[in-house]
Amino acid sequence: MDLPSWLSFVGYDLDHLKHSTTLLETDPGDYIAVKIRKLRFKCKGTRRSIVLQIDDTDEYDSIHTMIDEYLHPEHAEMDDLFVDHATIRFEFQTHESRKTGRISVDIGYPNSCNFRNTHQEWEELIRKYLSRWRIARAQCADNDSETVGSEATLSAW
Repeated sequence: MDLPSWLSFVGYDLDHLKHSTTLLETDPGDYIAVKIRKLRFKCKGTRRSIVLQIDDTDEYDSIHTMIDEYLHPEHAEMDDLFVDHATIRFEFQTHESRKTGRISVDIGYPNSCNFRNTHQEWEELIRKYLSRWRIARAQCADNDSETVGSEATLSAW
């Protein structure tokens, strides 16, 4: 898969992260673990937002468990909630000469992300997975849209 150039406009599609069917799978040979730490939802038709953040001390806690527990269908339909911010933790395990550690990447819709000033080999893997998971999508300089992520539009509603 060709990765988009990060010198061109990069946009982010986060709304599919609210669904428990969205899996953030990684290649075993990359020796990384990934977890969604936080999602911020915008409520359709209002200026309200809802933030769900997992308990980092509980290795079994997950954002989708929180969604199931706290966002009951009788109070909020998932179609009325749009994910406009996500924090994803990447944990880089020991592998060859690569630096071990973790980074929490904050991604904001439509085009904000904070990982670019990190270790080069971490950045390459983060870029790879943001594209694979349909979070990152590139737009060519000639305004011809090349979608790397899902077919979401740039407008929340």
